[in-house]
Amino acid sequence: MDSNLDVQGLLARDLAESARAVASALERTDEWAIFREAAKALDEVGKANLRATRKHLTDLLAPEAVDAHEPDLMLPRDEYRTHMTSNAINSLEGTARSYADAFTAANNLIEVCASEIFGQLAMYGNPISLPATQLSLHGGTPTRVSFEIPETYVLTVDCGNVTWLHEPLVSDAVKIESLSTRVNATGEARLEIEATILDNTGNAWNDTSHEAST
Repeated sequence: MDSNLDVQGLLARDLAESARAVASALERTDEWAIFREAAKALDEVGKANLRATRKHLTDLLAPEAVDAHEPDLMLPRDEYRTHMTSNAINSLEGTARSYADAFTAANNLIEVCASEIFGQLAMYGNPISLPATQLSLHGGTPTRVSFEIPETYVLTVDCGNVTWLHEPLVSDAVKIESLSTRVNATGEARLEIEATILDNTGNAWNDTSHEAST
């Protein structure tokens, strides 16, 4: 960590301690527990299927294969990689499929917590609070929620932002996934937002953090 971040001494120790705390917290999640069980349950047939699928996918995602699909445009190239990976996972069965699904869920959790959320906090500080209306919970894992906020927030919020909601039904922070503008019959514009609820984050900040300035 010292060499990667060019930090030393007390700061390096604090960073290392924080990293260990994050790793320990991740290991206590349901996603991590399911992954551990899936790894234990993986039999020889499942391991062989995973190895064969990995080899096949490596060929499909080789630079020359991606270039043959689309040589220049970034989005079609990325869509090709995503589509091929999804097809490969969907072709698995038994313990191999259980392992792949559990690995995906754990990996997504790490990416959200250790990359996306930390990046948002580093760039924007503590989450702001939004006056949400027309709130609907949609279930799923993680739980998705939709709501509306005044158009005046159009320059304040964006996809990826972490925020609190002035809404007792949602005590945890949420991560904004999409937003659009809706104009009603009176000409009033509102921002329609879809977000995912970051479970148990309500305990991660002091109550005063909910009142961060907007």
